[in-house]
Amino acid sequence: YNGQVGYDLLALLKLSDESRFLLVNLGWVKAERSREILPNVTIPSGKFTLTAQIKEDNLSGFTLANNNTQSDLAKRIQIIDLQALSSQSNRPLVNFMAYRQGQADEIAAPHYEAVVMSPEKHYAYSVQWFLIAVACVVVAIFASRKRIDNEK
Repeated sequence: YNGQVGYDLLALLKLSDESRFLLVNLGWVKAERSREILPNVTIPSGKFTLTAQIKEDNLSGFTLANNNTQSDLAKRIQIIDLQALSSQSNRPLVNFMAYRQGQADEIAAPHYEAVVMSPEKHYAYSVQWFLIAVACVVVAIFASRKRIDNEK
């Protein structure tokens, strides 16, 4: 974030009208000089309201190793696996997460922006790749024709 090393701050927040918890990405926090030391952050307690964007599809991604199974409350994870987080925290989670929106504050700097592509852009990419495929076929036909003509 802004050319600095840091972490996304994730927290489990209890929903006011349910017994389940919501995983919320509160934003970015700057890392300490040593990777061994996690940033010291204070998450407000009690009831509070926040503006967030919900994401419910494909939360996990590619990882080089299994998530760390540290027993501490503060831990470093590579991917978001709601089932694993639910079992590690012994708290039932909803099957989506939220990304806090708004301005940076003393907690963290929200930075998530959804990647949204218009249908027109999808069609443009489709046409582009189709034309590249046609060009490859045309080049292959002309290249094989010249070889046949040279052999005669």
